[in-house]
Amino acid sequence: MHVKAAGNGSGTIGLSSSPLPADRFLRTVQSLNFGIDWLKDKSQFPKKLLAYAINIIAGVVVAPGVCKTNQNEATGDYTQWWVVRDPIAKELHIATYDSLGTWTVRFKDFKLNSGSKPVYLDLNAATEMPTLKP
Repeated sequence: MHVKAAGNGSGTIGLSSSPLPADRFLRTVQSLNFGIDWLKDKSQFPKKLLAYAINIIAGVVVAPGVCKTNQNEATGDYTQWWVVRDPIAKELHIATYDSLGTWTVRFKDFKLNSGSKPVYLDLNAATEMPTLKP
């Protein structure tokens, strides 16, 4: 008997969808494994590859309240922020759970030397990217 796929994504039947780190790791590996042929197409670089990485991360983000403490309180862990690094363009793409997109830090805009002072950003509740001055 030939059984057709139940729908788009049926190849992931049985893949755990819990917010446990091991399950999120498996979902990431599965997504990357199926995307490997697409990633070999260099014409997709760099913006489509960045979008691909962002969407892989979006698939494993943990929302507030999903994880519970031992006392069954919805104050457990969640994805507060994430970063995608582009080593070729020398950029960081940063997002917080509360942001509606990514912010880009372009390191080529900064004159860094041995006497430069570090710049610190408070990303805990950022909804807008703090202004970074080169």
